[in-house]
Amino acid sequence: MIEDPELFRLFKAESEEHLANLDDGLLRLEKLPADPALLEEVFRESHSLKGAARMLGLTRIEAAAHQMESIFNAARKGEAPLTPKTMAQMNAALVDLRGRVQEALAD
Repeated sequence: MIEDPELFRLFKAESEEHLANLDDGLLRLEKLPADPALLEEVFRESHSLKGAARMLGLTRIEAAAHQMESIFNAARKGEAPLTPKTMAQMNAALVDLRGRVQEALAD
């Protein structure tokens, strides 16, 4: 729960932007799963969302964003390529993450 109205407003705007960018990034990754710039972009989006959630004590969002960040990090380092199965899991993870954000903003 975010009690400070200004922090609430900032997190709402920031999280909406990060989620939209992640959604767009996942769509583009389906066509270019090994694109280094794109992998860096989605990694940074998930990392930033994780940091914002951590700062506000939103541990459920932080954990979900961290899971996505870890997968993007492995892909960008060449340790684990993004397969169609992984992409399907990432899309499901984004739906879950979006739900966690909506829940936090509704409380």
